[in-house]
Parts: sequence; structure tokens; C-alpha cells
Amino acid sequence: MRGTDRIGVLLFFTAAIRLSYADTDARAVQAEFDRCVAQMERADRALRRLESNVDRLKRSIPAVVAKNREEFGREVGALENRLDYFRNRFDRSGGQAEKIRGDLKNISGPTCPSCVESGVNMYCRSAEMLLDEIQRSQDKADELGGRAGAAVPVVSDTDLPGSHALRRAAFDSLDAGSKTAIDGCSDKAADALRRQARASAARADSLFRIGENQPASQALGIAETLLKKAVGRCAGK
Repeated sequence: MRGTDRIGVLLFFTAAIRLSYADTDARAVQAEFDRCVAQMERADRALRRLESNVDRLKRSIPAVVAKNREEFGREVGALENRLDYFRNRFDRSGGQAEKIRGDLKNISGPTCPSCVESGVNMYCRSAEMLLDEIQRSQDKADELGGRAGAAVPVVSDTDLPGSHALRRAAFDSLDAGSKTAIDGCSDKAADALRRQARASAARADSLFRIGENQPASQALGIAETLLKKAVGRCAGK
């Protein structure tokens, strides 16, 4: 093989290797972006729940003891201001995501993976920080709800037609209805099952609070099953 031919072959394989690395980098950047888009969607759901809870807090202000009402109102107002801040950040992230999607489409053309990577990293940091800050505000909303003496649970997503809230209410109703039967039951296992059911229901609430809707649904299903077993044991079933 002539020298020029060898150089040509070498250049061909070098180009092929570079294209292979570029393709691998592109897939890695796309995967990271997809992960962070999912995280931003969680932040969106958390924000909508926080909005609902702040609205509940505003309606509970008149019920607060007079001497604490002014301070309580200020704290609720501060949370409301945070909502505006979160909405603005979320809106900006939407524009950022659209730009990244456009860049990813051109990644095999004029745009290189490393050129997009910094934008993806910035988007991911925004998603993580936004989700964390919304959760801290939700914790504050929960605290204010407790101080108001008002039940301010995490509200179910508007796109999940209240499934968690409805199932949780049904569980509480069944639990209350089973109290007399289980308390007067000689079967010790029934009471243990009821305690496990309540613990599983509490776990469902915690999971739902952070947007883990599917695991929350599963935990609530376990709670329902355990409580029905407890009732069944005392009914001799």
C-alpha cells in the first residue's frame, strides 16, 4: 500500500472514531437532559401543590387567634411572594429547555455535544435548586397550617383528580368505623395489622408530599389491604 493510501485509511479511521465518540457524547447529554426535564416536571407538580396549600392558608387567616393573626398573615404573604418567584423561575426554565432541545437536534451538524453540555448542566442545577426551594416552602406551609389549627395537607395534583385525597379519606373512614370492632377484639394480630396499616398510610402521605405518586398509591393500597385484614380477623373471616 502506498504512503498516500495509508494516510487516507488512517484519516478515515480517525474520523470514524471521532464520530463514534461524538455519538456517545450526544447520547449522554440527551440522557442527562431527559433526567433533568423529569425533575423539572416534579418541581412543577410540587409548585402546584404549594399554590393550593398557600390558598388554603390565606382562607384560614380569620380563624387564627387575634393576637397571632397579624404575624401569621405576614408569613403567609411571604410564602405568596415566593410563589411569584418560583413561577418566574419556572417560566424561564421553559425557554431554556426549548433552546436546549433545538441545540440537541443540531448536535450532529453545526453544534457539538460539549457546546450543549454546559447549557444542560445549568438547566439541571436550576431544576435541583427549584425543587429543593419549593420543598422548603412547603415545609413552612405545613408548619403554618399546624399553627393555625387548620388541616393543610399536601393537596392532590389537579391532573390526578384527587385520587390520593379521596382514597386517604376512604381509608380514614374505614379506620374510624373499625375502631370499636378491633378495640373489642381478642385477636392481638388484628391490632398489630391496624398499626401497620396506619404506618403505611402515613408513609403514603410522605411519598405523595414529595411527588412520588406511584409509590404513594402502592403504600396506600397496602394500608387498605392491612386494615381490611384486621377487620376480617375480628369478624371471624
